[in-house]
Amino acid sequence: MKKILFVPIILAFGAMIMMGSYYTGHLPVTVSSTALSPIYDDAELYSKSILVVHGTLTDQQTELTFVKNGNIGAPYVYTTWTLLINDILKGSPTSEKIQFKTSGGTYKNVEHQIFDQIHMDTGDELFVFLTKDPDSQWGNSYYLTGSQSGIYTVDEKGRAYNELKDINSNLNELKTLIHSFEK
Repeated sequence: MKKILFVPIILAFGAMIMMGSYYTGHLPVTVSSTALSPIYDDAELYSKSILVVHGTLTDQQTELTFVKNGNIGAPYVYTTWTLLINDILKGSPTSEKIQFKTSGGTYKNVEHQIFDQIHMDTGDELFVFLTKDPDSQWGNSYYLTGSQSGIYTVDEKGRAYNELKDINSNLNELKTLIHSFEK
């Protein structure tokens, strides 16, 4: 009799943790996944993007949703990044700051790790290829074109690096290359 009651209690407790309705402890819930996306070269990224900009991250906000997988809702974290634009290479943003979303991040006690995404933080300088699709999981928000192939980090010496494609370039050379696609 004790075993019969014990199993449903364990299952109910596990379901409450997954649904986020119970877990308020100090230990984080970690969800790990990978983002599979095609790897585009810069010409393809340019043609598929509606906005190509260089700027600095000024803010990040995370949100938690639950993605249904059968009868269980799995926690899924999105991060909305705010980018102060330094230079526009394609598109017409409506202000000097834009926002774009990425998968993963930490929301309260739920951490969602995406193994093949680069780590970003406020203050980072980036060169990004962005697109929008109201029918996508991102709604009417910008998101990275080609996932990680659509982002370069820029260091203090002006080197632009794309971790996924293992490309290390000078930022000005990258901008010149991107401008060549306008023709």
